Amino acid sequence: VLVLGRTQLSASILHAIFREKTADALADGTQQVLQRKYVALVMGTPRHPKGLLSAPLAKVLLQDGKSERLTVRAGPNTTSVQDALTEYRVIESCPRGFTWLELFPLTGRKHQRFSERRS
Repeated sequence: VLVLGRTQLSASILHAIFREKTADALADGTQQVLQRKYVALVMGTPRHPKGLLSAPLAKVLLQDGKSERLTVRAGPNTTSVQDALTEYRVIESCPRGFTWLELFPLTGRKHQRFSERRS
């Protein structure tokens, strides 16, 4: 599900909800915790049915000297390396070598969901 705000105010409220990972208080006074969950179809099968993925995400300065790109590995031209942590759980393994995974990002790194590698 992609969530977009149609106005500046609604976009600001959504940004705050995702940043704080909580929704507004419910009528009974409790707060609902926002959980980010992704479902992915991947090639192969993880060694363990559930676990934790860790990937160091780093900014790399491109040849034009102005643009940056995020990469999984730290190298000589990288700055601000931050670990991206994601819990995973195997939903189902398919006979043709594919696996359905449930993914739960624990850190809020930019492009984290696209950068994780299987452990």
